[in-house]
Amino acid sequence: MNYTEKILSYYKTTSIMVFNTVLLLFICNVISLIILQFYEKPLPILTAFEMKHVKKVYPELSEKETYNLLTEMYTRGVRYESYTQFKERQYSGEYINVTRHGFRVIKNQREWPPNPQNFNVFVFGGSTTFGYGVQDEQTIASYLQEIFSSNYPEHDFAFYNFGRGYYYSTQERVLFEQLLTSEFVPDMVIFIDGLNEFTFEYIEDEPWFSADMDSFVEFRAGKGMTPYFTSLLIKELPIIRLGAVARDTFQIPITIKRFVPPKKTYQNNNDDSTVESLIKQYLENKKIIESISNTYGVTPVFVWQPIAIYKYDLQYHLFADDTFEKQLAIADKGYHRMETIIKKEAMGNSFLWCADIQENMKKPLYIDRVHYTPEMNEYLAEMIFALIEEQQITSSPPP
Repeated sequence: MNYTEKILSYYKTTSIMVFNTVLLLFICNVISLIILQFYEKPLPILTAFEMKHVKKVYPELSEKETYNLLTEMYTRGVRYESYTQFKERQYSGEYINVTRHGFRVIKNQREWPPNPQNFNVFVFGGSTTFGYGVQDEQTIASYLQEIFSSNYPEHDFAFYNFGRGYYYSTQERVLFEQLLTSEFVPDMVIFIDGLNEFTFEYIEDEPWFSADMDSFVEFRAGKGMTPYFTSLLIKELPIIRLGAVARDTFQIPITIKRFVPPKKTYQNNNDDSTVESLIKQYLENKKIIESISNTYGVTPVFVWQPIAIYKYDLQYHLFADDTFEKQLAIADKGYHRMETIIKKEAMGNSFLWCADIQENMKKPLYIDRVHYTPEMNEYLAEMIFALIEEQQITSSPPP
C-alpha cells in the first residue's frame, strides 16, 4: 500500500468513525427526548431539609395540593423582556396566574388597561411581592386590594401585582418607566424592596441573567462560542437532561455542572463600602422614581420590607439551617445600616419602614428561607395601609 492509499484509508476510517459517532449521538438524543416525555417531571426546587418542614406552612392544603402549588411556582420560568431583561412568564394554573401584560392576577382582579375611573395602584417588587410559594389571592397586592376596598367601600380600587422574581429597585424603576411611556399611568405606585437590594449579583447594578445575555451577544457578534454559552447549550441536550432525571430518580451521586463565568472579585462582599454602594444605588433609584412620579402626577410609596435575618427570632424560622445567617450576612449588615440612615436623614413621608414589624411575632412567618407565609403577606399589607393612612400620603380618598 503506497502513501496515498494509506492517507485515503485513514481518511475513510476516520470519516466512518466521525459519522457513526454523530449518528449515535443523534439517535441517543432522539431516544432520550422520547423517554423524557414520560419521565421528566417538573419538581419543586426544595431540599430535603425544606421538605421536612413544608407541610407545617401549608396547613390548609393536602400533600398533593402543596405539591401542585410548588410545581406551578417553580417550573414556570421567566422570559425575555426588553429593557428589564426578563419577566415572569405568562401562565394559567390552579394557584398561579400571570397575564401577558406582565402582572400576576389577584383576587377580584380589575381589567387591563386600567380604567381611569378607578384608583389604580401598581405594586412593584421582587419574588416576595410576586408571592413565591403562595396562591394568587394570598399575595401582598391581593390583600392590599381587599384592605383598601373594605376601608373605602364607596371607591373602586384596582391593584396590579407587578412583583417579579429577582427584581430589585433598578429593574422596578425601568419597568415603571416603560409602563408610563406606554401611557399606563396609575394613581399610586408602591415599591416593596430591601432583600434583593443586597444580592451579590447587583453590586455592579446588573440584573440576574446578565452573564447569560453577555455570552449570547458575544456569540451573535461573531466572537465564537464562549465557555459559558457552550455549557448552557450542552446542559439542554436531551441526553444530559435524561442523565439528570436518572440521577434524581435513582439517587446516583453525580453532579451535572455548567461553566460559571468569572466575575469581578471583591475582597469582602460584606464590607462597609459594598453595603454603602448598594444603599446609594437604592436611594438614587428612589430619587429618580420620585421625580418621574411628580412629573406624571403619581403618588409614590416606598416600603422597606421585613427579612428573616433582621429582628426576627430565628427559632421560629423553620428553614434557617446552618448556612442561613452566613448567606444573608450582607443583608443583615445592610439593614442595620439603613436603620441608622433613616434615623439621621429625612427619607420623606412616602418611605415606610416595615423592616421590624415581625420583631415580636413568635411564630413561623416564612414558607422557605426568604418568602412570606400568607399570614405575613396579609400583616405586611395591613401595616402598609396603616402607615399610608398615618402619614397621610394621599391627601384624600380617591374620587
